[in-house]
Amino acid sequence: MNKTATRKILAVLLAVCMLLQGMSAAASAIEAEPVLCRYVFDETDADGNFLQPYYVDAKGRIIDGPQEYFPPFAAEDDLPLSYDVRSSGIVTPVKYQAGSGSCWAFTTISCMETSMIKQGYSTLADTDYSEAHMTWFGQRQRTTDTTDPTYGDGRQLTNPFTTGGNWHHSSATLMRGSGVQLESNAQWIETRDANVMMQMEQPESDRYVSYARLYKTQMTQDRDTAKRLLMEEGALYTSYYDDSSGSALGFNSANACYYQNANVDVTNHAVTVVGWDDEFPATNFNAGLQPSDDGAWLVKGSWSTRWGNNGYYWISYYDPSCTEFTAFTAAPASSRPRRTATVLA
Repeated sequence: MNKTATRKILAVLLAVCMLLQGMSAAASAIEAEPVLCRYVFDETDADGNFLQPYYVDAKGRIIDGPQEYFPPFAAEDDLPLSYDVRSSGIVTPVKYQAGSGSCWAFTTISCMETSMIKQGYSTLADTDYSEAHMTWFGQRQRTTDTTDPTYGDGRQLTNPFTTGGNWHHSSATLMRGSGVQLESNAQWIETRDANVMMQMEQPESDRYVSYARLYKTQMTQDRDTAKRLLMEEGALYTSYYDDSSGSALGFNSANACYYQNANVDVTNHAVTVVGWDDEFPATNFNAGLQPSDDGAWLVKGSWSTRWGNNGYYWISYYDPSCTEFTAFTAAPASSRPRRTATVLA
């Protein structure tokens, strides 16, 4: 995704859609009713130019809500040199997106699954949410119901499974109450055939089915802040520029690690961050294409367990395209949590 476009969307996300009445400080009491709002994006003018995304309230009025900033984290020296969430038993199994462009949905779902498990709302054994539901209602957002407050919003793609997305799409989808659905109710089809993918079409009656809700989204471009978010939330969404699915240009298969410096303006693949190692050797990367220093993120992919090291691999801290890290905090479907998007310093 073009980072200029991303920055424009982030500017809008700072004007947060705020909401609540009487929210308890207790973690179990996220029961306050949010103000109904919708996130309008991918709109174009008469010349086909994309317009700035924005929030509107239930009456269609543009909302310039207050900005919400989080206090700084503790001192830097309390961060461990390495960290691996997998040792906590809260990371769900690696899945396979096959020939789809739904890495963004797989990564979002992975984060939502881990968030629910980490907070004790579910267990590793019974947490498996649907990427098909997320993709369908993230890329086919336009309901035919003219009484729906989201009528006219979002993308309406012919085949939502073959086109990529980003964390803005998934945040907007979840913030309005679409998902997450259970995998058992909306199963993914591992295929490279675009026509077969369309068999994952979801019924309109399932548009607002939710077995877990999005409580808040937080994004940062700061490495130490990302590490602290990872320790707090259990998983992060990030994206980077993949140079052709692991050609010799950037991926070192022997060490299951990736680094490139050919393209700094776009990203084209999303993965789940589950750890880091400040001392991961720069020499582990391909000769002639190595980062300036040690250190890498441990990521969970969506290319099956046949990829990398059982589906996991490392991305250098210094890959110029891997710069944004987003945390999705989930809440039980029975709650009525606030829905916010925040950019951390």
